[in-house]
Parts: sequence; C-alpha cells; structure tokens
Amino acid sequence: MKNTKWMRRLAAASVAALMLAGTLTGCGGESKAPAAQPAAETASEEAKPAAEAAAEVAKEVELENEGVKTESGVTAAATDVTAESILARDFSEPIKISFAGIQVNDGLDYNHGNDYYSWWTDTFNVEWDITSLTFENWVQRMNTWLNADDIPDWCVWNFNAGDAANYVEQELVKKLPDDWRETYPNLAAAADCTPLNAYYDKLFGGTYYLFRPAFANNFPADLITSHMSVYLRTDWAEEAGYDLSKNLESNTITISEFVDYCQAVKDAGLCDYPWVNTTAHLGTFIDSLCENSGVAANAFYKAEDGQYHWAPAEEESGVKEAIRKVKEAYDAGLLYPEFYTLTNDDDAGYVHTAGTAAACCEAGMAVWFDRFDANMENSLGISYWDTAVTLVLTDDNGVSHQAPNTNFWACNIISPNISDEALERLLTIWDYGCTEEGQLRIRLGLPGVDWDYAEDGSLVNLLADTEYKNVEGKYTSQYPITGNMFILSDDFSFVNPSFSQEARDRVAELYKTRAAIASSRGKNIDYDLLSYSSQALNQASMVYADEYANIITKEADFDATYDQWVKDKMALIQPVLDDLNEKFGE
Repeated sequence: MKNTKWMRRLAAASVAALMLAGTLTGCGGESKAPAAQPAAETASEEAKPAAEAAAEVAKEVELENEGVKTESGVTAAATDVTAESILARDFSEPIKISFAGIQVNDGLDYNHGNDYYSWWTDTFNVEWDITSLTFENWVQRMNTWLNADDIPDWCVWNFNAGDAANYVEQELVKKLPDDWRETYPNLAAAADCTPLNAYYDKLFGGTYYLFRPAFANNFPADLITSHMSVYLRTDWAEEAGYDLSKNLESNTITISEFVDYCQAVKDAGLCDYPWVNTTAHLGTFIDSLCENSGVAANAFYKAEDGQYHWAPAEEESGVKEAIRKVKEAYDAGLLYPEFYTLTNDDDAGYVHTAGTAAACCEAGMAVWFDRFDANMENSLGISYWDTAVTLVLTDDNGVSHQAPNTNFWACNIISPNISDEALERLLTIWDYGCTEEGQLRIRLGLPGVDWDYAEDGSLVNLLADTEYKNVEGKYTSQYPITGNMFILSDDFSFVNPSFSQEARDRVAELYKTRAAIASSRGKNIDYDLLSYSSQALNQASMVYADEYANIITKEADFDATYDQWVKDKMALIQPVLDDLNEKFGE
C-alpha cells in the first residue's frame, strides 16, 4: 500500500462557521426518538445561552492540523498517530465487546464469517457480541436498556436532546476520558466534521455522545440535505402513457405528479398497489413535503413573530395538507393498504425484487442505485438504469422541504459499565477506522485483493469484473458494523470505485438538484431548541410517523380526524410551547 498522510482535522474554522450558521444540513434519520422517562430540567439553564456557546465553539476550531487531500479522495490529517503506529500496538489480550445497532443483521457472523471481518477481529484481537435492532424497535429497546443501566458496550443511538440530558445526569452513558482527543486524534478529527460534538461537549462538560458525520471531503453541492428520494419505474410510465419527460429533465417530481403517475400505472393494470413504503419511510416522504413535520425535522419551530409554534397545528407548515395528499392516495388504492406491517427494506423489495410495485421512497445513495440495478437484473431480468429513475420529491410549488441541521446521523454511545480495557480497544479501532487506510479498508475491503491503487494514485475496484462486482456483493456483512466506525458512508460514495460511475454521477446530480430548491437555504440552526429539554417535552414526545400512519388509515373524514388529533395532543403540547416561549421567545 502506498504511503499517504492521514485524516485531517476537518472542521476548519470557515467550515464550522458555515455549519453553525445553518448552511449545512445533516443526513436525516428515519424517525424522531421519543423520550421514555422524565428528563432533567433544561440543560441550557445551567450553561451559557446555546447560540452564544455555539459561537464560541466556532471560534475555538483551529487550523493547526490543516491536512492534505490525497489521490484516494480521503483527506489526511497532520498527526503522528498513523495507521501503521496504531497497528503496531500490543493487542495480545483478547477483548469481547458487545454492540447493538439497526444496521447489523441476524444470522451473519461478524467475527469470522468472511476474510473481511476476520482481518478486523484477528488484527485487533476482538470478539463482537452483536444484537440486531430494527427501525421499528430501535427507540423502545434503547430506552429500555438505558433506563435499566443495561446497554451493550457500544450502541448506535437516535439522539434525543431531552433524554441525553437525563442520561448524563444519571450517569447512564459513559463519559470519555478527558484526554481522548489527544490519545485518538484521528477520531477527534472526524468528530470535528459536525459541530454537534464540540457543542454538546461544552454543554455537558465532557464527551458523552459521539455524533457521526455524514459528509466531509467530497460533497458536490453547497448545501447538505437529506438523501431521501423517490424511485419510479419509467418503463411502466411509458406503458401507462404517462409522460415523465419534464421530470427526467428537472430531476424532480411534485407530490401531485407522483400521485398522478401512480394512478396511471394502476389504471393501466400494471400492478394492484403502485406505491409501497414502510411507516418510517412514509414519514420521510411527508417530511419532504412540509416544514417541521416531526419526523426528521423538529415539530417545534420559532416563527417570524418570535414565538414557538407546533407545526402540525399551523397551516403555514403544510403538515396537514401533506398528510391529506397521502391519505387521498391511500383511499384511492395507490398506497399499499397494510404498509404499517412492513419492516425496513421490505418496501423497496416490492419494486426491485418482486416487481409488484412501481414506486417507493428510499435513500437516494449510490449504493442503493447499484443495489436496485443488481436486484432488478437478478430477479426481473431488467436494468434499473433502463427501466427506472430516482427523483427529488417536492411539494406542488417545487420546493424540497429540508430542515437546517448539523451534518450527522445518529450517535455512538458507550456503556458506563464497559471495562477500561474494552474502552481502550474500542476507541483504538475507531481511531484506526478514521485514518485514510482505515476508511479505505472499511469501504473497499482487503487491499490488493478487493481494491488497489492505479499508477496515477486513483482507486481501482478489483472486483468489478468478478461475479461479486463490488465489496458489498462479496462480503454480505461488510457494511453494518464497520459502517459505524465512525464516519458514515455517505461522503465516500461520491468517489467509491465499488459503485458504478452511473451511480456516483446520479447521486451527485440529485444532491445538487435538492440543494438548489431546498427550503432550508439561508435558515439558521436554532441552538436553543436543539439543546432544549424538559419534563413537558418528554411527556409530549411521540413517533410522528406512527401518528400520521394512524390518521392516514382511519376510515373517517380526514379534516375531522386530523383536527381532533391536534386538539387531543395540545393538552401535552401547550406546556412545551409555554416553556419554550418563556425561556427563548421574543
């Protein structure tokens, strides 16, 4: 392997200032995590005002580890803690580490199931004890474990500010050693990609939560947005006589156009239910059509009057009308009637494997484009690139609704009961994973076997002409656990040679399109709201996607159902609004 420098301290002051101004938004999760137990009183009451603290964080970001961009597309840091020096350490003592996350699968051997994982477990002399979670049970299981002080050594948690303050106060999550940034500088450099790590370190007086950055070096647009998109069968549109030419040119589709497309496919008899999605993905679909739906975006917001409001109760948010559109599609038989029974990835399978649906909302990422193509080739004998398209979903005014965010998706937390030896080994593995060598090994597999460098220094996928095509095809358990060590896969997907050039070009094109029409452009992050926690907020917490699914499937007048739901919820919502406006209102 050629010698290179390593992962830099990515949050240069200029980048951090942009993030803190709200010009960068993060990779959205599937649903908001509700709080299960009353939290501590607002953490910001005992800290400086959030906006002031955030500004101080921006000023404190230094350029001392400026770093160098390498030919591989991974940026290197000016640090003496290189991949070679990490691998030279003594790992003779075997360590067992338990892990829980939504992106590990039951039935797969993450220790010695293939050569890819054997390298990690053998090199670091570690044994993983894996618990697989799903989007459907993630929140409940984590809340149960956390409140019982019984979480695995390492977990991926869907961060919730109210719960976070509570867990810190009760010492239910591990505080990292004060010198962890000096000991693990590559991990620290990666952590600085999102300002939330520095912000919550300041707020809580130490590092309890490690927010995982989605983007760093290769992002093609000037505004980071969610990657959620809609997938459509173009060949069925042609069969049904539905004209998609305008959409193919703009890379977008409005909600009304999407519904019309589904209706045309159904009327043509090409399938019974053209649109299939899980409840969680249906929530992200709604999220793209309105402001502050509560799914990926906070349902509370400060309006122009300087007061906080609850978006589902406000006409200006568009939440009610977005749900109305979905309800109408459901009642028309366009949306799979038992969508609420589906689990993660089941919905996309109806399109790319079973071939019994025409459309779904799914991640618009390079890995998914190639996955659709492979599954459609294997199961349906057709190419995704010839028979389908992925588009940016907008409201009927052509706006893609996005919330200002901070370039992360979920966070890593560690059990307070982890042994010192296991903690050191785990942080060491993460530190290695944040080096250039570690990132390439995580994303591309075994060097010299699965990938290599070309003479010009670019990366070459050695699996391209094999039966596997890429590292995901060769190692079925490749992505999940290493994908959590610690940088997310989103950024590298733009340069990853394991993905087809078509997929890499398409994902870049969609991000540029979405950024150009995003509602979040020019909006600031509300740090007061971001760090707000209270008992009232916990009591008002809900999984909005589930709430909306109940409204959509109810056989009753929509307006009466929705308005009654809002009225019923206001008994819990109003105390939150009163508290927010007392503390932060103008």
